[in-house]
Amino acid sequence: MRQEAESRHAILHYKPQGESKVNEKLTYIAAYILKTGNVLTSKEMDLLLGAPRQM
Repeated sequence: MRQEAESRHAILHYKPQGESKVNEKLTYIAAYILKTGNVLTSKEMDLLLGAPRQM
């Protein structure tokens, strides 16, 4: 379980460069949510949505 939490933390703190990397990050998070049924905390949502998109 600890490894899963560390992986989740790493992807949420990842700062993607470029539109395709932003999309990959969002796809990864969506797949994680669908597979596990877990939800993101409000802090995790802020991390996910707070990063400005570079286009």
